[in-house]
Order: sequence, then C-alpha cells, then structure tokens
Amino acid sequence: MDRADRSRSRNTARRLLNILTALSLLLFVATAVLWVRSYVLCDKFARWHPGGVYSARTARGHLVVEMWRGDRSLRPGERYGFVYERDEVYPAALEVIPRLYVYPDPSVSESKWHGAGFGWYTRQRVDGVMSAAASAPFWALAAASVALPLGRAASWLIRARRRRKRPGLCPACGYDLRATPDRCPECGRGAAGVG
Repeated sequence: MDRADRSRSRNTARRLLNILTALSLLLFVATAVLWVRSYVLCDKFARWHPGGVYSARTARGHLVVEMWRGDRSLRPGERYGFVYERDEVYPAALEVIPRLYVYPDPSVSESKWHGAGFGWYTRQRVDGVMSAAASAPFWALAAASVALPLGRAASWLIRARRRRKRPGLCPACGYDLRATPDRCPECGRGAAGVG
C-alpha cells in the first residue's frame, strides 16, 4: 500500500468517524429533548400487526420498550401499522407493569428485575402469548450517546496540547519533522500545514 492509498484510507476513516460523531451528537440532543418532555407528557410509538404489538414510550425520566406477542388476526376492526400516541405522564419505569396483572394465574410464568432505574419484565402464558418490557433511564441513554463526541473532543484537545508543547511535529499526524522540515513524509502535509 503506497502513501496515497494510506492517505485516502485515513481520510475515509476520518470522514466516517465524523459522520458517526455527528449522528451521536444528534441522538444526544433527541434523547435530551425526550427526557425533558417525559415529565410533561408520554410519547408512544407502536407497530401493530397480526402477530402482536411492539412499542417504545417515554415514562417520567425513562424510555420503556414493550412487546406483546400473540394472535391478533381474529379481532374485528383491528388496525395495523405504525401508530403515534400522546398520553398523560406514566409512572417511572416498570412500576406500573406488575400491577397490570392483578389476578395470579398458575398458567403464567413471570420474571422481573429492576434496579438503578433499569428494569425488565416478562410474562409467558401456556397458550404462547408473551409480553415483555424493558426500561432504561434517560440519563444512561444520554451518557451513552454523548460518549463518542466527548471522546473525540478530549482526543483533539490532548493532541493540540501535545503539538503546542513539542514544536517540530506535523500538525496533522504528529510525525517528527526534524529530518524533513518542508513536508511530512507520513501524511504529505506541507510545513505550513497546507498539503
């Protein structure tokens, strides 16, 4: 692989990383907006089909993903497809789900767990009908979505600080330019930073 191919490869990788960083930052902003909005109203996105329902909704500081799998094809007047609904604010996380099933049923197997704002709940009946829900706090989703932009910013600041401390390095890649002060042999950039 020659120098031009390596440079193209690095540029492509850099562009891809920039796109991923921008998407991650956009996801962080959307998460922050939904987080604040979850204290005012509940947003619910659902997909209804003959085999069940899949949905994602907000609930006071949390994102809850739910699934109900069973035969819905025989219900008259049933509508299928994607649906968006707004509702009043739901209680946080999975506190409400176990209360939906008040009557104990021996033909049902259940499992649940919650802690630190995270949680999940599954319920399986003998006839094959299954419901499941998982909950995550928005603070964790926001932290995960902002990790890449913060990491890139920290990396850029560290590299800029190193360049200031050690003159004679290429401003683009940090290669030692003492032997070739006019042009960087690693990335091809000129001494003035123009390549």
